[in-house]
Amino acid sequence: MPRPSRLLTAALPLALLTSSATARRPHTPHTLKLRFPRLSIPAKTNPEACVLVRVATTAPFDLASIEIRHRGVRGSFAVQHFLVHLYTGERLGEFAAERGRVVPSRGCLDLGPSDRDRRQLVGSGTLRRSRSALPPGVALRLSPVPDTPGAPPAGLGFTLDGEWVNGTSRTRSASALVVLRRARPKKMTRIALPFADRSAEAGLLVAPGEVASTEALAAGREAAWGPGRPGGPDTGACVLQVTGQMHKRGRFFGVDLIGAD
Repeated sequence: MPRPSRLLTAALPLALLTSSATARRPHTPHTLKLRFPRLSIPAKTNPEACVLVRVATTAPFDLASIEIRHRGVRGSFAVQHFLVHLYTGERLGEFAAERGRVVPSRGCLDLGPSDRDRRQLVGSGTLRRSRSALPPGVALRLSPVPDTPGAPPAGLGFTLDGEWVNGTSRTRSASALVVLRRARPKKMTRIALPFADRSAEAGLLVAPGEVASTEALAAGREAAWGPGRPGGPDTGACVLQVTGQMHKRGRFFGVDLIGAD
């Protein structure tokens, strides 16, 4: 009998919640710079490689904008994708084992903590220089996580995931710099918070040739995120961005707008 296949998807939106953004907080730097070290890429290849970056801090970083600068790319030597993920797990201390290493890996599944899939996409860019920003008055709060489960917050963790295409006839070198800029406290009126909805992963078990919904199983309904649910806001939320996280079997990610005003 054919085994049922499990479709693994996760929607990673950013919820906009009202907050007392002007409250005093511990000192945090105005910018954070994350570096992807120089990498040699042989001719006619299409490699993907990853770097883990740990930033020691006990205070949240309220992100206003993110800039990505690529060095060495031009012509037939280009960036296929470059992703910046925020680590949201509880094992930041395990980043130390990979410190400074550039690890070839598809989807960054071969490095990092055992809960490496607990991550949120916060930025991406393939141009030589790209910049994205939150709406005026809004900041994305990046909250520090512990080195071990149950420990106090110790820092921020980032996964830099790059893929390049070298269509030239010789080896090329590439590197990247990610600049995160903090929002000015006096100009912040609202805080955006990253969250994960894992209802599809928990609730969708589909036999070959059949169609099923994430709401068909109780596990999917219980894992859904939303107002009034565990980890969700007490009232409605304004969703700024939705992204998908799929590995291996992922073929399509879509969003349906239901009950729109």
